[in-house]
Amino acid sequence: MKNSDYSGTKCVTDLISCPKSGILFPALSRKGGDGRHVRRQKRDTWKTRRALAEADTLSGHGAGPPPHRQISRKAQEREAILKAVSHGSKSIAEIAETLGIDRNGHLGGHLDELALAGFVARDIAINPRTGQPARTVRYRLKDNYSRFWLHYVEPFAREIEDGLFKYDSLDSLKGWDSIKGLQFENLVVSNYRYLLPALGIAGASLVSAAPYRRNATVAVPGLQIDLLLQTKTTAYVVEIKRRREIGSEVAGEIKSKMAAAGFKSRIAVRSVLVYEGRLAPSVISGHLVDFAIPAASLFDAPAIV
Repeated sequence: MKNSDYSGTKCVTDLISCPKSGILFPALSRKGGDGRHVRRQKRDTWKTRRALAEADTLSGHGAGPPPHRQISRKAQEREAILKAVSHGSKSIAEIAETLGIDRNGHLGGHLDELALAGFVARDIAINPRTGQPARTVRYRLKDNYSRFWLHYVEPFAREIEDGLFKYDSLDSLKGWDSIKGLQFENLVVSNYRYLLPALGIAGASLVSAAPYRRNATVAVPGLQIDLLLQTKTTAYVVEIKRRREIGSEVAGEIKSKMAAAGFKSRIAVRSVLVYEGRLAPSVISGHLVDFAIPAASLFDAPAIV
């Protein structure tokens, strides 16, 4: 190609094609010339070699993977993250440990993208002892279908496509009861605003709504609260249960968590049970919890925004 407009500058040159990438670059003139021409030729040779090296990298024949493989690799890494949190929420350090990778900005970037897309939720509750936001952010799989897909569709994709996957019922699936419990808990946590009318909480007064978890140390015991709702004056410790039969012992479990949390004395603490199943009558008649809310009733309640 002669008299081409290369990089916005008119020049007389040939174009050569990188044999690996197909990208065109200016060729060097083989005509003789004065010293300035030779120096210019050496300079252009260096530029062309560097451009070819960069092209090899971009095309996948150099140090880095090709763009389509980069996309595929990102998808695989993000799927691995979703699998890591599909059994319960984790901190970024716990996710890195589960995956056997370093905790770095690369992992944080994936989590940011997954949160932005609505696949995971960042949970930051108020620390009951300090009244300040917890220092550890926990990541929870927010999309229930993704959990189902990761456990019961993706592992059997080939059998499903070939029509070979058979099962009697969902209850016959391995680990289904545990997964269903996580699905139910996530459903309630993600739709906590439907709880507020039953608790008499105005949306504007709420300062925190998230699950709370504290790892055990020498000084304090471990603690896991399914959902902790807090206003400036009141904390609501929410236990989420899904069982065929729910006994009165659930009230004792909630009270133990309330005591272990170590709320400040100026904060009033209320016990809340959101349940699906047959609840022991004594829980309600004996006022063993402050609020006992059937999950089915939430679907008829307007959300407070």
